[in-house]
Amino acid sequence: MLALAGCSHTAPATGHAFATQQPETDGKDVSVFGTVGWTDTGIEVTEGEPISITASGRVVVRQSDRWGQKFEATVNPEGTFLVHDGIQDQNFPLPSGNHGPAPCFCLIGRIGENGKPFFVGKSKSWPASTNGRLQLAVNDFDPSDSEGAFHAQVSRPKLVQPMSYEEVIPATTETGSPLPKCQAVVFYVDGLRPDVVREMAAMGHLPNIQSLFLENGCWMSNCFTAFPSDTITSNGTMWTGCFSDRHGLKGQVRFCRQQLTSESYLDPLGPSRSARLLSPQGLDRTLVDGQSTARKWLHGTHEEHKWKHSLTSDIQPLYELLRNEGRDWATGVLPIMTETPPPLWSRSLARTVPYLKANDAWQYIDDANANYAVRQLMPREQPVIIVWLPETDSVSHKECRGQFGATRRTIARADQLIGQIVAEFKAQDRLRSTYFCLVSDHGHHGGRTGHLSLFDVAHELFYRPRELDADGRWTGGGLGVTVRQHRERAHHDGDGNREFAFIDGDSDGVARIYFPKGHYRSGDWSGPNVPANLLAYRLADHLPPVNLVEFLARAEFSNPDGQQQERGRDEPVRLFDQSADRQRPIDLVLMKLGKNSMLVTTADRGSAIIERQPMERTASDTIRWQLRYSVVRDVQPAPDGRVTFNIVEHPLRDPLGLTQVADASFLREWHNEREWLETQAPTQYPDSVVALSRHMLWQNNIAPQEADAAPDLVITARPGWYFGNDASPGTMHGYPLADAMRASMFVAGPNIRRGARIDSPCRLADLTPTLLDMVGSGVAMDHFDGQPIRAMYQPATPHLPTPMFAKHIQQTSLPIQTASTDDADGLASKIAQLSPSGDITLTSGQVMRAVFWDSVDLKAWQPVSYQPVTEYPDQPLTINHPASPYDLNNVAYNALLLTELSVFRVMDDVISPLTRGRKPFMTATDRVDLALRHHRSEWVSESANVIDLTNATIWDYQLSSQTNMRRINSAVDYVQHRSQDIERRLADATEQPRIPGSRLLHGSVDATQRGFWNLYGFGQRTLVQFLDETLIQSVENSTDRTLNAVRPMPAEIRSTRQQRSEDRTLR
Repeated sequence: MLALAGCSHTAPATGHAFATQQPETDGKDVSVFGTVGWTDTGIEVTEGEPISITASGRVVVRQSDRWGQKFEATVNPEGTFLVHDGIQDQNFPLPSGNHGPAPCFCLIGRIGENGKPFFVGKSKSWPASTNGRLQLAVNDFDPSDSEGAFHAQVSRPKLVQPMSYEEVIPATTETGSPLPKCQAVVFYVDGLRPDVVREMAAMGHLPNIQSLFLENGCWMSNCFTAFPSDTITSNGTMWTGCFSDRHGLKGQVRFCRQQLTSESYLDPLGPSRSARLLSPQGLDRTLVDGQSTARKWLHGTHEEHKWKHSLTSDIQPLYELLRNEGRDWATGVLPIMTETPPPLWSRSLARTVPYLKANDAWQYIDDANANYAVRQLMPREQPVIIVWLPETDSVSHKECRGQFGATRRTIARADQLIGQIVAEFKAQDRLRSTYFCLVSDHGHHGGRTGHLSLFDVAHELFYRPRELDADGRWTGGGLGVTVRQHRERAHHDGDGNREFAFIDGDSDGVARIYFPKGHYRSGDWSGPNVPANLLAYRLADHLPPVNLVEFLARAEFSNPDGQQQERGRDEPVRLFDQSADRQRPIDLVLMKLGKNSMLVTTADRGSAIIERQPMERTASDTIRWQLRYSVVRDVQPAPDGRVTFNIVEHPLRDPLGLTQVADASFLREWHNEREWLETQAPTQYPDSVVALSRHMLWQNNIAPQEADAAPDLVITARPGWYFGNDASPGTMHGYPLADAMRASMFVAGPNIRRGARIDSPCRLADLTPTLLDMVGSGVAMDHFDGQPIRAMYQPATPHLPTPMFAKHIQQTSLPIQTASTDDADGLASKIAQLSPSGDITLTSGQVMRAVFWDSVDLKAWQPVSYQPVTEYPDQPLTINHPASPYDLNNVAYNALLLTELSVFRVMDDVISPLTRGRKPFMTATDRVDLALRHHRSEWVSESANVIDLTNATIWDYQLSSQTNMRRINSAVDYVQHRSQDIERRLADATEQPRIPGSRLLHGSVDATQRGFWNLYGFGQRTLVQFLDETLIQSVENSTDRTLNAVRPMPAEIRSTRQQRSEDRTLR
């Protein structure tokens, strides 16, 4: 069963024959045929000896998977990730597809008959790992039906040769500025790890990203997201330039203490919900402002402010800042947006989703958003375009080894989509005025050296009954409390409707915990507990108070069959003490102490206090903070509700590993947020002092939300673990750990440094200020917590472009001589210093860092077996199964998608038996559409949106269909633009700035259009909310309650002797 799931790897006993070949021309040229297994190169190598291989040629691969599905491809030595599921599941000599990070059918090598296979690809230079005979092969699980050959040239240089060079930009470098009248395009690849980008690009599998961003752009190598490193919190920070203590999006789910309900920001209406929390737009803004004014008249200004800011943070996102200047952003589906979904976006989705497969729609969103960008976003010519490609994150969560396995196919496909969009900008001659950004909202943890282990914190620790001995002493088990999660309730007999703990922590590295105030039986949900109560919390009158912080931190889990623990690539020191058998799945326990202080607790590294105080207030009334981090001991509750502790003057260990990089004198002082970022950048918890405090604390603009939405405690999972209800072979995020916190940020475009790398740390909070700076916005930058990044621009004194230097210098093998007789362009004479590591300093002061294979190799080639732990047996029953086609929501979505089907797709599907899967009608209409868009005359190119041929659906017989209304809207725009052209000519002829009354006329038309679509979107959202969240969810929730009513579970189990579980026990 597990083997069929594609999550285990066993080397095949047969399938690779051994072929011996006499080397050509001094043993350096070797042909590796696709029909044989390992080929002997005839070259004996010694450990540490530099070896270089360059390869060419092609192999035609013909394979059948275990279900008989045929696969044929012509591959280069780099191999391919773009194979179908049946091939992904096969066992390759070097783990590929679902099993590992290697491409399928690439050129691989090994040293000795029993040596471990390694990737070679098109070009590789490395030191031999052992002594023996070098052998090469095609990474094929069954080479019997292939043809062709790879041709490898093997050499032994004096030194290992670099793959490329990158310019290292120092923190003190001279900065430049963006060019005027430019737009910015953001490719937002959800969850994309930058180290995976570099490795896959070096392997030759991201040609568009390699060319655009790595060779001709700039990489911010230490860009960190907010905490928790999840999609919603990160998006709030990305698109506002502010942290969550200002924008208020602090998790994937928002629990309301006042109403005892929860709302998910990941549901279909989640993007609109998150946008309204930040800053309502259109009719929503009118309603909020109107009600606020009524409150002011009735109760005064203070009550009006409190009520308004309990609903909205009033932090303007990027789109509102642009709208204030008469502009806008253009985006398809996004985790934060005012239109849900954007007009006609569902047409793009319906082009590719299989019939009646709405449950699999997550696998087609990348293609839908890319298509929507070309067809709908580019014609708007807004200053900022966002293209969200979320499948990298989705597949990483679900599939084996995440970005070290199955997700690499998704990333390779994302590269193709990026290439298509960039090609469209080139076809429209817009490259010279466009900045391109490749960003992710967070990274991912796990999959590199092992799978993550599941810890069902909600059921195993909170819901699980307490175990009492015969004398009534609490001896084991869990907390024995009723647990509620979003759309789930695990109930104990005897607990009332207000007696439960709420946990927001499904399939993630972090969980947020809510308890009734003061006492579990109090039923008081008026606000969070005071800190002292959590250190002595009463669960029941007959039990002693529980120190919840220590209980959570020290919870142990016996899991002898658990997963191999995940480690960082270059992790120097293991911070964690735990035995092989009994492990602590919880890492940090976070608790707010006061308005500007919080406690961090661990079981094995002690506790620490993070404090902050205002340092300055900007002209935009933004507070700049300074913080202090103190290691403490003897944390105890005080009678007044506060917490007492003693500071450790000379700590040896601490929760965040700061004692490894900073001395005691540094920790005793206050430091600004930039200093903390730079200090913690190389640690296992980068930027955590700032990120954790920003999450746990609340500034004045959202203080009215704190009593209703703030958790009592926040816990994070230890490396190698994740919280959730269901086992998964994938990877997770949410952690404060480096691989989850480090986000991708690459930039390319006019006057951007080429082939450059900025190691000075930055934050995702810098993205919105940077984008506004790119497009020439007049917004005051001191409003943001982030700041625009200027070091990526070429300075006033032009530097030598890195690609030009690298192309010249790599013609000569290391070691390089500064004196060169063949230096026609004078590049070699610009070399001032050569370092032993291969780095080159130029006379201009530029540092060119040599990039070797070892510096991008993530060393994840070993097979990793997946052994899921048994899920908690007493989870509540539910009929809510989003992955099932029979889920009520998916049944409704399938019905809606039928009305969105393209006429031309239906025609193609009807004749598909005759065309062998080709799509002649969709291909023809796409070509006609692109031909219109690429026409030089605006009179012709803009007519493509009026005709909108590709979005013709079976529902368009109605004049009121959305497609027809958008066509009418585009026709109005077309007439406006043509009339404006005529007006400009008339104004030039009469020597006037504009025709009188034209601005008023066009402004009135634009306002009418915006008003109509705002009302249309509001009505559409209201209808979807009624159907999805009121009608369908009510049916599902009431059914779930009925199913679970007949499954009673006591909160306590009393026995005459101490009972121990034989396989999995919590203490």
